[in-house]
Amino acid sequence: EGGGGGGAGGGAPLSNIDVGASPSSSAHGVSTAASAANGGTPTPGKQTLVEIYDSKKRRREEESRAVLKFNQKPSAGIAYASKCGHIDGTDPADVARYLHRKRDELEKTMIGEYLGREPEYQEGFSLRVLHAYVDQLNFGGMMFDEAIRYYLSGFRLPGEAQKIDRIMEKFAERYTIQNPSIFPSADVAFILAFSVIMLQTDLHNPAIKEERRMTKDGFVRNNRGICDGGDLPEEFLHAIFDRIKDNPFTLKEDDDAREKAGEGKGGGGGADKKALGSAAVSSVLVSPSAFFASHYVELDRTRESNFQKERDQMVRNTESLLRRKKRSGAHSKVEKAEKGKGGGGGGDATAERSSSSSRRWTTTRMNGAAATLLRRR
Repeated sequence: EGGGGGGAGGGAPLSNIDVGASPSSSAHGVSTAASAANGGTPTPGKQTLVEIYDSKKRRREEESRAVLKFNQKPSAGIAYASKCGHIDGTDPADVARYLHRKRDELEKTMIGEYLGREPEYQEGFSLRVLHAYVDQLNFGGMMFDEAIRYYLSGFRLPGEAQKIDRIMEKFAERYTIQNPSIFPSADVAFILAFSVIMLQTDLHNPAIKEERRMTKDGFVRNNRGICDGGDLPEEFLHAIFDRIKDNPFTLKEDDDAREKAGEGKGGGGGADKKALGSAAVSSVLVSPSAFFASHYVELDRTRESNFQKERDQMVRNTESLLRRKKRSGAHSKVEKAEKGKGGGGGGDATAERSSSSSRRWTTTRMNGAAATLLRRR
């Protein structure tokens, strides 16, 4: 994940520093700086120690400012980092490397929002960044849910279903390429990935009563028929369920916040200060289910409402697709009966319709899990 334009620590370009200087030349560099301080003329082509220090300081300030701008508006932070020469803002791969390199400094909620932007945003640039971001990760030989855990450790998954779709669809494609023996197609991996996301939320959302949480059998039922009409091995799904139940997806920042909240509750002396610190830690962060929510969910309740509306729309779309599919099947039978002995043309047309609707049916299967959860609630 090494990036062009300097590493996270930055510093002056190596070409401008005499790295291999001998002791005598180092001493000469110091004397050069001293002579410059006394009004002398430094040796041409070499930086003084003061200039090197100023260069490093300036770069650190620029990097800090770029992070601040990104955390307020990702496109502004990327534009500023590009303006300062730290990245090539027109190269999706370089921007993706920047997101990987700065993952511990950038706000993970904003990274997720940027990667999940709609294809029309910035003429598709952020979508190309998403593809480059995923292509720079290696999922080879990893268990499916562990690959998702690794993938999502770099950003906070947005709450909007369409953004989740884009982010997880690219993951499924990459995982299937690097692990060709696990799934017959990327569509299967995509549906299961979406189901795993829902399982995580269902198992670890404190708002869901224990008796209404998804069971292992329910998880298997939700994923029946997703493997090109067949079923994935039950032991494979059981293992995923057990690992998600025992070890929920979380971000390092959330783990640290929970740890600090625990320290605040267990302390004695500075109880007031610790209570304030604990109160500042949102209840969303204390819950592992917050892995799929924004830091600001407590301040913006409308987002949860919008997400619920979007999921309801997904269910309505699913039901509409199912009705159309049934009508299409009945219409095909009528056409066959009318054509009778007219040859095999009708069969070809039916095959063509089936092929064109295969992707739509994949989406329908994906939304089936959402519909099941909503009905259970």
